[in-house]
Amino acid sequence: MGNGDEMRHGSVLQPLEWLTAVGVAVGVVMLALAGCSAVAGVGGDPCLPPPLQVSPSTVGAGEQVTVSSGPITCGATYPEGTTYTLMLKAGSDALVQVAEVQVPADGAFSSVVTVPASTPAGEVSLAVVGSLFDQPCQDGEGSCAAYTTLLTVIA
Repeated sequence: MGNGDEMRHGSVLQPLEWLTAVGVAVGVVMLALAGCSAVAGVGGDPCLPPPLQVSPSTVGAGEQVTVSSGPITCGATYPEGTTYTLMLKAGSDALVQVAEVQVPADGAFSSVVTVPASTPAGEVSLAVVGSLFDQPCQDGEGSCAAYTTLLTVIA
């Protein structure tokens, strides 16, 4: 033989080839399933950022709120230069960018945001775009990871 076929017997895979094939298949499945899953932290445990906070939670259009989130605690880190874009969505209106925030390695941030004066009264969403947890939704807007919080705008 001597031509590299020593490990093959017909179409049956030998143990080393089988393990390699299984490893590749598992890797492909894991990448496919990662579409709307959390980033793995140290030890492979799922890792999500703390929920977004908004204060105050009720404001008038044109007023300011502070949007923040604490650090991720699972050991994952953000690459240097990571920037979040904060977006506001009211009802069926288009997303409106209200801020950009530089994010340190631990993912914590705080930003003062002005709610646009044209924002109608009612419940609106503030969303983070650009996090490690973003996965495009079917409508192409927002994040399947739902890194959002709600805010009430009063007249």
